[in-house]
Amino acid sequence: MGKGRKPTPDHLKKLRGTNQPIRMQSQDNIERLSAVEPPKQLVSKRAKQIFRAKSDQLIRYQVLSELDIENLAIYSNLLDEYFTCQETVQSEGLFINSTSKTGESILIEHPASRLKRQLAEMITRYGSNFGFDPASRLKFKTPTEKAQPGGLEEFL
Repeated sequence: MGKGRKPTPDHLKKLRGTNQPIRMQSQDNIERLSAVEPPKQLVSKRAKQIFRAKSDQLIRYQVLSELDIENLAIYSNLLDEYFTCQETVQSEGLFINSTSKTGESILIEHPASRLKRQLAEMITRYGSNFGFDPASRLKFKTPTEKAQPGGLEEFL
């Protein structure tokens, strides 16, 4: 048995005048935000700056909704902690002196370096939910940007 007729695209429905909300394909009933304030759970000034910058990017692409605020706050806090670990490792070095059980002095990896690796994995996981990496960005439907004059179009 066949799959049936292909659905009519929304833009054709609008042109024909049959664009009833029930018949629209791309309607997800989630209101997109146009502005957002950082939540109080953000612990530092840098986390708030990260939140504002990333929320502005997501609003520009019309993909940020009210349901995403908590996850974006978690992402901002993780990125802030990552930068703090990076600063600690840069100032104190990758290795620290420690004493073994036998009393010998040995070099071990700085705990902030290990934490930084773990944070990088979590940041990647949370960032992919918002399209902050190229592979996950392809999954989002975003408004297409018009070509800027001054490129190759002038010569054609």
